[in-house]
Amino acid sequence: MSTIISNSGISNSSNFRFDYRSGDEAEIARRAESHLHGSGYTDLRRVRCTYAAGVLSLHGTLPSFYLRQVAESLATNLPEVDQIDSQLLVA
Repeated sequence: MSTIISNSGISNSSNFRFDYRSGDEAEIARRAESHLHGSGYTDLRRVRCTYAAGVLSLHGTLPSFYLRQVAESLATNLPEVDQIDSQLLVA
């Protein structure tokens, strides 16, 4: 289970996880972005990710709180991610 930290509070997510393994932080961020960008929601292509020490940070601006929640939920699916730091803005 990953913890999502955002400027709107903390929530827990117990979604399924992908079976990827990698120790390279840049690769983990790239995989997270690839997963978001390939989700079928074209607005999620605006999201940029960084990863360090188990924390995946999401950056960008989305048009709705729904898409922000979708992005945060999808990001929890990487097994290396212990925590989501959501810096996503809604505008």
